[in-house]
Order: sequence, then structure tokens, then C-alpha cells
Amino acid sequence: MAKIIKKHSALERECELWKNKGKSDLTKALVFFIIAIVLGAFCVLGAGLSLAFPVLSVVFVIIFFILAVCLIASVIFLIKVLYYYNRAKILALGIKGENRTADIIADLPEGYYGFQNLNITYQGKKSEIDLVVVGPTGIFVIETKNRNGHITGKYEDKEWTQHKIGRGGTPYSSNFYNPVKQVGTHIYRLAHYLRENGALVHIDGAVYFSNPETTIAVGTAESAIPVFAAGKGGEKALKKFILSAQNRPSPNTLLKAYNLLLKL
Repeated sequence: MAKIIKKHSALERECELWKNKGKSDLTKALVFFIIAIVLGAFCVLGAGLSLAFPVLSVVFVIIFFILAVCLIASVIFLIKVLYYYNRAKILALGIKGENRTADIIADLPEGYYGFQNLNITYQGKKSEIDLVVVGPTGIFVIETKNRNGHITGKYEDKEWTQHKIGRGGTPYSSNFYNPVKQVGTHIYRLAHYLRENGALVHIDGAVYFSNPETTIAVGTAESAIPVFAAGKGGEKALKKFILSAQNRPSPNTLLKAYNLLLKL
């Protein structure tokens, strides 16, 4: 089996950030709610005193005001908690998709290596690459997308479209940056990094939609960067793409590239 070398991804860092924000605001919501309960209990128990001592009515008005503020604050923080946890859930799905793709690469024969979540900076611009595969058949950049629904677009388009059915049964669409172009950018920056450090090597690329519920219709134009979908035998097709590649570098070049990737 192939070996996977995993870095901590931006998705994981962001997911953890949203979770921590959610935990923090959940604590704040509970604190305000507890304060409101205590003040409410105090008002109920001391209601008779305000009748016996009218001067205390001003104090109870102030307490009621603070109670209301605490309740409003707890509701606001709970709304924020729901938003934060929803963001974390979405990111967690993306992480799951990346790991699905990494599992496919791990199933390649011994001698292949998968570098997960590599950061490349070239000319001041940064790319985080989901997967870089190094093996006897060459070097490959794999971009993973966990979007579901039906994906449409053309290889030359700037954006593709995701078509889905909402929870209420209403269809809707959203656009996202063309992942083929994204892979092209990753290849450009990675190739220059390797070349400038003495490893002149051809790099292939592919896009993999890892969600099994995804279908794709991205035109018929020929592209050096193929697109695969898990629901249409994409797992086997992706492995075949890697194993049957013809741009096979020399063992020395592969070793040099491997060592350079380890430094990232």
C-alpha cells in the first residue's frame, strides 16, 4: 500500500476555530441564562417585599431590566453558536472528502506516496494542495471537492455550477471556482518550486468529486486535467489515471522531488 504523509490542513484549522468559537459562546449563553434565572427567582421570592416597601419597587424594575438584557444576550449567543457549529459541520464534510481521496491513494501499490495538504508559495502567492502523489508513474496534483448534487460547466469556464434540491424540495444553484483551473494553478506553482530546487519534472493533475451522490456534466472538451466523480466509478478511474501515466521521470528525479516535498 502507498504511504500517506499528512499535514494539518487549513480546513482543519478553520473547523477547529469555529468549534472553539461555538464552545466559547455557548459558555457565555449559559452564564447569561443562569444569571437571568437567579434574578427571576429573586424577583418572584421578593415580590411581596415590593408591596410592603414601595421604595424597593425601583430596585425590582432595575433587576427586571437586567434580567431581560441577560435573556436577550443568551439568545443572541445561542444563535451565534448555531451559526458557528453549522460552519464547522460544513468544513468537517470537506475534511471527510479529502480523507476519502487520501484513502484511494493509500490503496495504490507500494512505492507511491501521497502528500496531503501541502502549502506552496511562488511569487508571493500561496496554494494549499489537497494531495500530491509521487510514484513510479510520475507526480500528480489531486484537487478534492466534496460537493454533492449535479455539477455542470466547461473546462474553459471561470466558474462551474452546483445544482441541488433544498430541504424543502426547492431546487437551487450556486457557483464555485472551476477546479480544473485551480489544479492548473497548483501545478504551475509546484513545478516552479521543484524546478528552482533542481527537480525538473512533468506534473499531471486531476479533479476528484469525492461525494458518492455527485454527478458531473462538465462538457466534452479535451483536457490534460481529467475530472472524476465517486458515484460513477471515479475511484477506479482515478487510480487507473495515476497507474497508467506515461510521463515517467527517472528514479533520481523522483527521489529529489520526494525530498523537496518533505520539506514543505
